Amino acid sequence: MIKEKVVIIGAGYVGGATINLLKNHFQIYCYDPAYHPGIKYTNYTDVIFLENIQDHPNDAILGVVCIPTPSNEDGSCDISKVESAIQKLKTPLILLKSTVEVETTDRLRLVYKKRIVFSPEFVGESKYYNPYFNDNMLETPWVILGGAPQDTKEVLEILIKVLGPTKKYYQCTSKEAEMIKYVENVFFATKIIFCNEIYSLCEKAGIDYWKVREGWLLDPRVGGDGMHTAVFKDARGYGGKYFIKDISALAKFAEKKGYDAELIKEVIKSNERFRNPPKEKCGYDKYLEEKKEEEIEIIDEEEIFKKGC
Repeated sequence: MIKEKVVIIGAGYVGGATINLLKNHFQIYCYDPAYHPGIKYTNYTDVIFLENIQDHPNDAILGVVCIPTPSNEDGSCDISKVESAIQKLKTPLILLKSTVEVETTDRLRLVYKKRIVFSPEFVGESKYYNPYFNDNMLETPWVILGGAPQDTKEVLEILIKVLGPTKKYYQCTSKEAEMIKYVENVFFATKIIFCNEIYSLCEKAGIDYWKVREGWLLDPRVGGDGMHTAVFKDARGYGGKYFIKDISALAKFAEKKGYDAELIKEVIKSNERFRNPPKEKCGYDKYLEEKKEEEIEIIDEEEIFKKGC
């Protein structure tokens, strides 16, 4: 039986998970910006890697874009590589998995006259055990498809043959789907900052945060799985590839829309405070502060030594 063809752009974390999801059902062609001829992708022996996007077969039924979207210098989302891929893809339907700023899919659809569906991805990249579908898309209990109704319906009919009928398939506009992705990551980042704040308060009050946490999690309304409630003493706040760039991008989107997203901006500030705490001043710094500027004409080296600097 001849398999239908699917083109995947990007073989990173999300792209790799997409390849693993689809490779037993479709003939996969992949263009990865980091790919170099001669390098063997040992996990993808049945995948045909392309040196150029334009080399993909004309009869492929779907293109899937999984390219990273890092932050621009101003904190907004850099979609330049995504836009380049969209422009070059010749497939009749495109599934966009890269996280993009709200309204991006609509704009790309209008500019390039292509059928594009945005589907946020929820596989989690973590160095800790995560009971929620680490890198296996089959374990994700829902799929969100954002775009024109006919387009989301067509993508659903492709994916349901792979994912099966027990998933929740939620169809909406692309703007709603894009916002859903940002809201989730910003919510988790806010939860982390809240827990870090409570941890610091407990430390000041001589209270065991971990006992407070365990008691707090007994309430089912809080969520007993404890996700994002652990506080790491030597790595405060949130980091990683996604939270920092996504919360920054949503703040910039709010700014562009003329809305002062105070809570989101405070979460960013709090994270910077936790990630980069002020250095404790040495004795000499304190010594200088105690002196008036006109009094510091001659620096007493013996005094500096005594102050421990």
